[in-house]
Amino acid sequence: MWSGLTLRVPLALAACLASLATAAQFGFETRADSIADLPNCATKCIPQLAPEFPCLLQDPKCVCSDANLAVAIENCVLGHCTIKESLTAKRISEKMCGHPERDRTAVVSICGVTGAAIAFATFILRMISKLPYFSGQFHADDWAITVAMAFGIPLGVLSVPLANAGLGKDMWNVPFDNINYILKVYYVQEVMYFVTMNVTKVSILFFYLRIFPSYKFKIACYVVMGITIAYGTALVLAALFQCNPIHLAWEHWDGEHEGYKCSNINLIGWISAAVNIVLDVIIIALPIKQLLGLALSVKKKIHILFMFGVGFFVTIVSIIRLKSLLQFGNSHNITWDHVPVGYWSTIEGHASILCACMPAIRALLRKMFPKLFGDRSRASSHGTRNVRTHVVKFSSSNGKLFSSDGGDGHSRHSSLSPHARSSLGKGGGVASLESDIFPLVEMGEAGPGNGFGSYTTIRSDYHQSQ
Repeated sequence: MWSGLTLRVPLALAACLASLATAAQFGFETRADSIADLPNCATKCIPQLAPEFPCLLQDPKCVCSDANLAVAIENCVLGHCTIKESLTAKRISEKMCGHPERDRTAVVSICGVTGAAIAFATFILRMISKLPYFSGQFHADDWAITVAMAFGIPLGVLSVPLANAGLGKDMWNVPFDNINYILKVYYVQEVMYFVTMNVTKVSILFFYLRIFPSYKFKIACYVVMGITIAYGTALVLAALFQCNPIHLAWEHWDGEHEGYKCSNINLIGWISAAVNIVLDVIIIALPIKQLLGLALSVKKKIHILFMFGVGFFVTIVSIIRLKSLLQFGNSHNITWDHVPVGYWSTIEGHASILCACMPAIRALLRKMFPKLFGDRSRASSHGTRNVRTHVVKFSSSNGKLFSSDGGDGHSRHSSLSPHARSSLGKGGGVASLESDIFPLVEMGEAGPGNGFGSYTTIRSDYHQSQ
């Protein structure tokens, strides 16, 4: 976000130019190291501006309160000093005017580590739900979220060395080598952020494909997935090769390099944030039509709405992050102004992982504490090992449940309500419906003693009925 960076000397820079020069001339007590650190380029402005601003020779600290003098010296220094010299002068001016050093490095590290810990905890719970003890299975969406997690953890953990290096302090109070280090780590984090966000989206779409059987819905999911993968790949490549040569992505801030070419990473960031928000909204909206046609109790609707609420929270965070990107685009104090962009990016990435893991966590909790979810048929003294698995067949024409093996060797027959039939896919088929994850149809919908919600394996007679 620092492409084309041209640092301007802030208003308070005037203090160092006037106060140090005049203090040495009139015997004011100053620190020797501060005078030694004053760039020679800055002293050239004193004789040039003294006739217009006599206070320079009368009260060195008048520059701390005289805005017109500060602007005049600012413009003068811009014509004589490099970026590093300007930062040095600014640091000295802040000390001479008695301004305290601002520090919010703690915010950087706390947000990153806390978000990574929460995301990792939800990921572990998701993996536990896949263990054979809980009748779980590992699917494509689980592989995808594992990849996202591999990038999401360092995305947060790297906030600690960033804070230690000075991210969260004003740029003029950060050593120049540390600025290079901060921007280099940020370069890596940028790639991690893009991978985490887009692979998490892919994981959610794989989950949709596994749960909802509608042919048209699957096509829509594949289209959105293709767009997400293409968009994510383009972003990663744009971030990796934003500068030629690459190392200038974190070194050209000082304005001392020539013969390089950098893309407008600010523009890339803004476009990516906007597209990311649009994709979030689309992915959240995709299954709504499928869910509205299902017969669910109020409790189960609340469970689903809560999971979707986390998705909306991620979208809100994306909007806030976009706003911070717009503010950061013209920053001349990147180690301070980047803080909101940084922590909103980590919060967004970790919240998206949380959102993707919530259905599996619900499944785990439902199996561990069935009574809390009103599923009395699953409660037993032997935990989840006695959960019944049923294989059922449906008539594709009228939703007739003509064969149901309830695990006791007996076949039963019943009819499904229109709401139950609405969850069937093309030709009446439901592919790998996992009611533990989404309570798609109410218990008992298939008839007395044959709670539809307890079925975990479902197949259709679509081909048999032709």
